[in-house]
Amino acid sequence: IGLRLHGDQIRRDHTTVSHLVQAGRLVDEGLPTEQAQLDLGRAFALSAHVHEDLGIGPLRVLPSLRVEVVRTDFDDQMLDQQHDTTRAVLLPGLGLHLQPTSWLSVLGGVHRGFSPVSPGDPKSAQPETSWNWEFGSRVGHRGFRAEAIGFFNDYDNISPACTGSGGCAEDEQGLSYSAGRAWVFGAEAGVQQTVFLPLGMRLKGALSYTFTGSHFTRDFDSAHPQFGDVQEGDHLPYVPEHQGSLALTFSFPRGSVGAVVAAQTAMRDVAGQGDIEPHELIPGHVVLDLAADVNVYGPITLYTTLSNVTNAQYMVSRRPYGPRPARPFHVMFGVKIADLPLPG
Repeated sequence: IGLRLHGDQIRRDHTTVSHLVQAGRLVDEGLPTEQAQLDLGRAFALSAHVHEDLGIGPLRVLPSLRVEVVRTDFDDQMLDQQHDTTRAVLLPGLGLHLQPTSWLSVLGGVHRGFSPVSPGDPKSAQPETSWNWEFGSRVGHRGFRAEAIGFFNDYDNISPACTGSGGCAEDEQGLSYSAGRAWVFGAEAGVQQTVFLPLGMRLKGALSYTFTGSHFTRDFDSAHPQFGDVQEGDHLPYVPEHQGSLALTFSFPRGSVGAVVAAQTAMRDVAGQGDIEPHELIPGHVVLDLAADVNVYGPITLYTTLSNVTNAQYMVSRRPYGPRPARPFHVMFGVKIADLPLPG
């Protein structure tokens, strides 16, 4: 049984100073500073849950129930308007785990999903709710691990929040937009093998893959810039269908060295179906990262990470102001101090 109280707030005081680009340099346009946004949003939430783990031989049954009561209020100081709402929701869930042998397990579950509305949304706005299903199996024997899990998420009312990074205007930031019913479904699989070597050394390889499908189940017209005029069957934006990674790690008693290659296919900038238009395409990419650490003395470990080793140039978004590149080649060094004995 659990109980949690949570409160937070955000104050936006955004101003705009207009500039021109002349000969590659920003030049003040000479216009007065404009107040673009001045508001205060607050939220206070009460969350209570009860959870049980019932063992019946090799079967575990895990029922749960959560109650969320969320109050939000919003003060738009530019328009001198105030909004407040209070909503309550029940969120049941059920998980099942079957362990017929020591090396095989089967799992499944269904849970109710929920995301509250943002402060400032009208009282007519509905929170995001969904039913989330999953079913799969895991295998493990000595140094070998494998799993395959399928998932299906049925959104009653998918409602993303509008943000500046998503291309929303100043007066729309923080608001939620209803996108109606949508399905997100797919499967993920992974294989991992550890080879034990002499002198306490190990070599571990891991391969993972995820397929994600998505589409809206009705027509609607949304003011959210990433949706627009949506037709039934349109795919959700910024959801790559295929993602995968391959990782190799060599470990020795005082440290490790590893490499990860991650890849994903293209994404859409705007909801749609069929071939992606060039001006709405975020192409797929492949990235190589390296990492190493070594314990130099007692609790002191030195580490380094090399991100995007090949300095691949690729796009991660077309928002908020056109194509946005990924981070280029980047090196970081650090020191970790753990389990340091305290005086006395």
